[in-house]
Amino acid sequence: MPGDALNRDLSSIVPGGVYSRSEPNYVSALRLDNRAILHAPDFVVRPRSRGDIAGLIDYCRTQEVAFTVRCGGHSPNGYSLNSEGVVIDLRAIHEIRIDKDVCHVGAGAIWADVYNRIRTQDEGHAVIGGVWPGVGVAGYLMGGGYGFLSRSHGMACDQIVSADLVTSNGRQLRVGEHSACAQERELFWALKGGGGGNFCVVTGFSILLHQAAPRMFAARIAFDFERFEEVLSFYDDWVDTLPDKMTVYGAILAQPDPRHPGETFLALRLTAVYNGDYSEGLAQIMPLLAHSPLTTQVYSLPLTDLVSFLSSSNPDGDFGVYVRSVMLKRGRLSQAAPILRKHVERIPKDAVFVVWTHAAGAINRFDARTAAFPHRDVEYAFAVKAFWPVDYPELLQPAVIWAYRFFEDLGRVGTGAYVNYIDPLLTGWREKYYRASWSRLVRVQERWDPGNLFRFQQGISSQFEPDHPDEDDLDLNSLFRTFAT
Repeated sequence: MPGDALNRDLSSIVPGGVYSRSEPNYVSALRLDNRAILHAPDFVVRPRSRGDIAGLIDYCRTQEVAFTVRCGGHSPNGYSLNSEGVVIDLRAIHEIRIDKDVCHVGAGAIWADVYNRIRTQDEGHAVIGGVWPGVGVAGYLMGGGYGFLSRSHGMACDQIVSADLVTSNGRQLRVGEHSACAQERELFWALKGGGGGNFCVVTGFSILLHQAAPRMFAARIAFDFERFEEVLSFYDDWVDTLPDKMTVYGAILAQPDPRHPGETFLALRLTAVYNGDYSEGLAQIMPLLAHSPLTTQVYSLPLTDLVSFLSSSNPDGDFGVYVRSVMLKRGRLSQAAPILRKHVERIPKDAVFVVWTHAAGAINRFDARTAAFPHRDVEYAFAVKAFWPVDYPELLQPAVIWAYRFFEDLGRVGTGAYVNYIDPLLTGWREKYYRASWSRLVRVQERWDPGNLFRFQQGISSQFEPDHPDEDDLDLNSLFRTFAT
């Protein structure tokens, strides 16, 4: 369709909300954390209501206009953008309202917005939200969502009470566990872990809040990486003794060296958060402190402040990023340790870090009957993030190949991968992301999107499968496209 006609038609649906390539709102809508993702859609459209979205979906379906939906967050592989049609940017739908123990959140919000609202309105409650405040609410929830309180209360998707949405035929619905229609209950199940970008356009969620202490205990404890095996062996046994109120995340990264000011050292860093009294939390980490860490920092802060303070973030500047994940069951960390050391010692640049989430606890008390999220038997969710400055594209391939080989090895002792760290180079991605939920998710997709409107390279309806006959010659084109070829 000619650009002028498309602009005119879209503007009739969302007056004043259509942006072309020369306008600032167009540029801002396409800016992601992963600066290597460069897309140029025909137009960006910023709806203000579900009615606007329904009109856009109807139009794109009948006129066969390709589209993708961007919510609030960072979309690490750029699947929320495209270069072949329209981007529907939901960031104007970001309202947040707290009603007793339920928080109603627009799909365009990021977790920083939610934390700020709780901080100013209701510090007696906490939400299971992103450990990095810049993450978008919608994609995070639909992929599962680990948070510092997940061991206490479950995954973020387990907290969803209902979802407001627009279907592929333009219907506006609210679905929940108690929806009268069985097919709507199935859709609600799929939205809880089936991954963003599938099934429909979700415009808002109602999520449970939980009672929380006004201030929580947290500690950041770092050991020199040379002590990696010793400390990790203790850690693996120790965390199994901890109450569900305590979570201890891990990371391997460069951080300032107190022994040599102005220099960095490779650290094994453990971050503990205790959902309770400071003195109780401090007592819980004393066995770890007995192992003489190089640095220890302890905090007593509201959870909303801890999240901002403790979050790991990307390096400053214009960097591309490639992310992989592996899920580990209990007892597999000892098998993973030599793989971690082998590859960490081959890190191509400092702009790399390995992180893992401490799972189990309440997460494992939910099952597939309540949510599509399948990894209920997992103890640790590992991720590697490899960065390269976009001004030096020659650094892209070594960074990606290193991360690819690393997690191919780690995956041999793992059980699947995490869809919120979606990876275009991951072979067998359907089974690894969704495990036993896959066939049921396919049925939901076929029922609610028979015309395959909500499609992308690794969407539920996609036939894409990466082919890597040679690890030294990976096809990197899949890192930069939305629709499978």
